[in-house]
Amino acid sequence: MISGKILKLNGWPDGKIIGLAKAVAEQLEADTFGDRDAILARLDSVRQNPGNFLADPLLADLARECLRLAQREASKQDDTLRSLPLQYRVWGEEHIDGEALRQMDSAMRLPISAAGALMPDAHVGYGLPIGGVLATQNTVIPYAVGVDIACFVGDTKVPLLDGKDYTLADLAKRTEPFYVYACKPDGKIVIALATAIKTQENAELVEVTIDNGEKILCTPEHEFMLRDGAYQKASELGAGQSLMPFYSQRDNEGYVRIQQNYSGRWHRAHWMAGITGKLSNHKVISVQRVEARQDVYCLVVPQHHNFALSAGVFVHNCRMRLSIYSVSPHLIGQKPGQFEKSLLEQTQFGMGAEWKGNRRAEHAVLDDPAWNATRLLRSLQDNAHRQLGTSGTGNHFVEWGTFTLKQDSPELELKAGEYLALLSHSGSRSVGFKIADFYSKLAMEKHPTLDKSARHLSWLSLDSEEGQEYWLSMELAGKFASANHYVIHHRVAAAAGLKELVVVENHHNFAWREKSPDGSEVIVHRKGATPAGPGVLGVIPGSMGDAGYVVRGKGVADSLSSASHGAGRQMSRKAAIHSITKTARDAYLRERGVTLLGGGLDEAPQAYKPIESIIAAQSDLVDIIGKFTPRLVRMADEPGDI
Repeated sequence: MISGKILKLNGWPDGKIIGLAKAVAEQLEADTFGDRDAILARLDSVRQNPGNFLADPLLADLARECLRLAQREASKQDDTLRSLPLQYRVWGEEHIDGEALRQMDSAMRLPISAAGALMPDAHVGYGLPIGGVLATQNTVIPYAVGVDIACFVGDTKVPLLDGKDYTLADLAKRTEPFYVYACKPDGKIVIALATAIKTQENAELVEVTIDNGEKILCTPEHEFMLRDGAYQKASELGAGQSLMPFYSQRDNEGYVRIQQNYSGRWHRAHWMAGITGKLSNHKVISVQRVEARQDVYCLVVPQHHNFALSAGVFVHNCRMRLSIYSVSPHLIGQKPGQFEKSLLEQTQFGMGAEWKGNRRAEHAVLDDPAWNATRLLRSLQDNAHRQLGTSGTGNHFVEWGTFTLKQDSPELELKAGEYLALLSHSGSRSVGFKIADFYSKLAMEKHPTLDKSARHLSWLSLDSEEGQEYWLSMELAGKFASANHYVIHHRVAAAAGLKELVVVENHHNFAWREKSPDGSEVIVHRKGATPAGPGVLGVIPGSMGDAGYVVRGKGVADSLSSASHGAGRQMSRKAAIHSITKTARDAYLRERGVTLLGGGLDEAPQAYKPIESIIAAQSDLVDIIGKFTPRLVRMADEPGDI
């Protein structure tokens, strides 16, 4: 029995929180969670990182009380702006209008700002300019949010095809990609090309113990692959939870063999491409917070987004969506009706667009426990179900086109040539909009004395309950956006009779915990900017009539490891509608062989900056891997966006 006295001896303060902690301890003890030390460790993990437990039915009340105490103890942040903005670098300044530069200057005057950068596609937005990157200290700005990097300590070992285990730290020193084992959601183990990168310094860690005795040190956010093919954060794993396992050994002839647990048979590694079947389980024994901090690393696995650890489990890798198919793009011209039909019948566009009845999509994201964490999220869950697999208005699109590789790509495991591809730009729909709207207004209420010029840059402290609620909500919206892309691509490709070969996906309009150039931990907001860490793949689209590019980041510190998220507007929506005629737009598309289904004049290609100039302006930030040329474009009919 854990008494209030024992809790106080372990650093818990007097007050309401003691009663809550005691009640949780009693329930954990009744559930045979573990011995007293294990229960105290679990309670301490809530006290140290309360935001990770807001969706936990048992621990949520205790987590909220921990946040309230932390906020009370935290010193109040002065809302006075700096007299001069912090210095920041600008890429392609000749392409950026003066108002966007003034908005960035205002953001760099915030007392919470630590660093910033402006991408060449930048243009005016609310608060932070679109194309702006802003690092802040322990705060998040809802209006500046436009997957937290989660990784493992350097001595974590990964099995390669030569039958040897290598540490992530050693793999990060390699200049060439290497092959690892990956697992598809249906349990099929495959071979995938990967690169290793260092992602954080002095990171917070948890220790995950599994039933084979292995202990895995990773960041709390890193996702483990579950038995059903879904993913779950390390900090949210529970005792007894089944993980997707990995078994290997070397046979008498010296070959590496991988076990498929559905049959109990062992298969040589070089046969892996043909293996299918269900796997048995590894189970979680415990998850505990670790006091010591370490530098952490991860793998980039573009094709499958997961990899096997030597410890015997599969984990997610560090993550607009582009799907590439193993057929010629000439198929669009040969079967134009089939491809048009796939876009018209398998997509929904427009404000309030949704699927009805048995056409509603199903996805594991709809069962995420985070939907029950707040009243707002609970109210949005049904709407999420209706809108899953849909797109909004404005610059949202789904388009068939040609993906061109001028040389072999080890990252994508593709030979040089032309491939049919599907590219989409969508988001978290009304779920993301309502989350942003609610917490942006709440942030403004928290800073009534903030200068009016920076009102839309009001922030929430991550030591506050509101800040942690927003962070949890933002991450859920990011998962929903990713699921939205998945459903769209799956439905459209299935209607065309195709199955994807390779996928490239990246986030923008999001916030991440990262390291600033001076080594301190910051919250990096990328509003209309793409993550471009070393080796990280991304997609930078052009317009409905212009090419987009798959790029590999170089991790430039001054850019906060960022790149542009597109060509960027050179003309407002209103100006485009009043200055670009339908005749001019259609002539532009006809010259480039593009067929448009829907699309307003506000999204005419002439309203955007030249994509080639924007790419050239950031040649020091990214390397070009391949080029996507649109052929058949589906967009909403009306101008505007949600």
